[in-house]
Amino acid sequence: MSRIREATEQDLPSILDIYNDAIIHSTAVYSYEPHSLEQRMEWFRQKRQDNLPVLVYEADNRVMGFATFGPFRAWPAYQYTIEHSVYVDNECRHFGIGSRLLREIIRIAADGGYKTLVAGIDESNRGSITLHEKLGFTYAGTIRNAGYKFNNWLNLCFYQYELPGPDQPVERGGIGEKESIAERGVSMNIHLQSITAENWKECIALEVGPGQEDFIASNVYSLAEAQFLDGFQCKGIYWDERMIGFAMYGIDPDDGNYWIYRFMVDASFQGQGLGKRALQLVLDEIGSQPDRTEHCLLGYDPNNEAARRLYASAGFVETGIAPWGEMMAKYDFPG
Repeated sequence: MSRIREATEQDLPSILDIYNDAIIHSTAVYSYEPHSLEQRMEWFRQKRQDNLPVLVYEADNRVMGFATFGPFRAWPAYQYTIEHSVYVDNECRHFGIGSRLLREIIRIAADGGYKTLVAGIDESNRGSITLHEKLGFTYAGTIRNAGYKFNNWLNLCFYQYELPGPDQPVERGGIGEKESIAERGVSMNIHLQSITAENWKECIALEVGPGQEDFIASNVYSLAEAQFLDGFQCKGIYWDERMIGFAMYGIDPDDGNYWIYRFMVDASFQGQGLGKRALQLVLDEIGSQPDRTEHCLLGYDPNNEAARRLYASAGFVETGIAPWGEMMAKYDFPG
């Protein structure tokens, strides 16, 4: 059986072998020296910290390829443009693995609100160029003599894929300036505030993106439901003075564990690393409660890939489908 899934640290030796083979034997990577496992580990941890996908194609318990994307350029106005990489084990090529990985990268990028997906491909790599053209990428230009490897000057071709982009683009950092959003979350004052009579209207004005409406109950419904759940907390997620999301958590009366019943970020602020920072604040707040349980649980629609990636990046582990159809996931508090 084959599948595409999120990579784990256990996959890194296989990822490293595939990547180093590309360095040593091809011009797919403009680098000379193979990477160490420690370098790949740091690369992977940075990807998770920035809430960026690392996917693997697995068949018969073997990783046969991987794919990821990251910032195109560091300047903040590039925030909606990303550059991707797809690598397939040399022994597993010509079986459609690269195509499947790239299709999934396109889908994730579209869900993330990005506008342009860029591929930098060595001019001699006709297989990769053909794959990208087949999937709808268009030629954007060539930088001649961009690299030098194997005693030859290399020409770097750029291809791009146009995505839907955000509904309401904003001039406020993003993937190209992760430190100013996700990593500077504290200094930019990402924090939680209780929902009260003063801010509940802000809360119900928040909206998820198109196609996400069926994945989560409305904030109106959640605030009403909380009135009948003993001890549940309703929190606004704030960026400085503006509410950008909502969370609701408490002890489920059926199993005695803390549950995050709701977690959402307004569509205008998705794809910027803010949700990951806010989720960690929710977990920290639950973890500081005197009646904190060993685990925190939550559920989400199995088709909600964005939620799956977010919760996995925070340390949630899927435990299976519940009788009511949601994918369940568990977070173990340290200590």
